[in-house]
Amino acid sequence: MSVQNSDGLLKDGTWIRQIRSYYTPSQAVQWLSRIGVNLGITQDEIEAGSVPTSLETLNLLRKDRAYSGAARVNEAPLNETPIYGNLSHQVIFVQPIPDSNRTYLVDVGFGVPGLARPILLSSADDNVIMGVDKTEKHRLTQSSIPSSSLGQCTKRLQRDQWQLIIHFYLVCVTETLHNSGESPEIKWNLEVYHEKKTSPDEEGWRIMFTFSEEEFFFEDYAAASFVVSMMPNPRGFFWNNVVCVKHFVLDPVAQVIGLNVDQDTDTEKPMYRLVMVGKEVKQNIGGETKIIRTMKNEQERIQILRDLFGVHVKDMDAAHIAGRQPAF
Repeated sequence: MSVQNSDGLLKDGTWIRQIRSYYTPSQAVQWLSRIGVNLGITQDEIEAGSVPTSLETLNLLRKDRAYSGAARVNEAPLNETPIYGNLSHQVIFVQPIPDSNRTYLVDVGFGVPGLARPILLSSADDNVIMGVDKTEKHRLTQSSIPSSSLGQCTKRLQRDQWQLIIHFYLVCVTETLHNSGESPEIKWNLEVYHEKKTSPDEEGWRIMFTFSEEEFFFEDYAAASFVVSMMPNPRGFFWNNVVCVKHFVLDPVAQVIGLNVDQDTDTEKPMYRLVMVGKEVKQNIGGETKIIRTMKNEQERIQILRDLFGVHVKDMDAAHIAGRQPAF
């Protein structure tokens, strides 16, 4: 069963409360220093809530009202019935506008086909946003999980039909017992569409993951993280691969690698994506993917993580992957 929510609001128009961050002002300052962002913001300013803002800092330390939820990743290929895993992927619900409960979905870590920008929490047909570039699109839909054990009758009685209540009841019971009743549990789905220049027959909308509006907490993610990293899973993407993804605004990257790409004049600038999965590094741009590096051992992988992704892994850290599924 599919439904449509076009108002951009949480269920019943729920507002997100302003709560204190998990992270201390000291940790926030350390994080900014670690990622190389020098905004001149002090620990005392963060503590007092008087962080100065400018056009350069509007995207950082905004104190937006937000909470996190969890999603089930779809493991099925395009055009096949979804196969969902456990609740292991974090999504974030944000209400960035003061005095408004208009809600957006943010996803900061899904990987290759993930969101590159916020999307309004709406399943309206016109709520489609650009991904890293115009060959990639995202949208939200709503439906039930196909494997759900729950069902409800699709028949509806009018007020003048109560004399048929016995027949109505029998029809509903039969419908539900024969697995044709619709599940009342409606979830949100994030879908992605890729234009394929070399293989247009592989195009189409695919559900990336499904999620509800239920709030998840630190303890939930600690448990999910342990399962993902420690429980053997033959189909587990992260159990079987070392994965790293980095996005760049196309302009500076195009200059560095000599790409001749037309630039947009609007704010939705196209981006460039580097992806490490297993023993390969791929470049995704403009609907085309090509392998730019291959690795033969852990030291090469560590060096590429440093050079291309800015992840400063130490040589000695190779010992921690020894014996694991994705190790060389």
